[in-house]
Amino acid sequence: TLPSASVGQLGEDGSGLALSMIVPDANRAKLQLVRDYQAAMRAQGKGDFSQGSLEAYVNARVLLEGLERAGKDPTQARLRAALSSIRNLDLGGFTVDYSGQMPYVGSRYIDLGVLGGTGRFIG
Repeated sequence: TLPSASVGQLGEDGSGLALSMIVPDANRAKLQLVRDYQAAMRAQGKGDFSQGSLEAYVNARVLLEGLERAGKDPTQARLRAALSSIRNLDLGGFTVDYSGQMPYVGSRYIDLGVLGGTGRFIG
């Protein structure tokens, strides 16, 4: 994903640029995950949503799930085992699923986005 500042710097030059995305569009609240993310951002006084911060939000939620599964006094080994045990974790229309073996690929989500002249995805 591109940081929103990089996309914003393109301005009109970025219009029509197609990008692959590994998380849903942070500005389109059709998935519960994105609505939860936007609510969390607004609660912190932030109204500018980006793919990068949505990806960080997903990562934080997965880490929290791993810490809960690791139990009291988690160690690095217990956290690693707990994270690798995650199967079909639905974060609100975005599923995280680790196979329990390397390589640990948690999401198979991919989408294409086309930038408009404002630096936001239009399709």
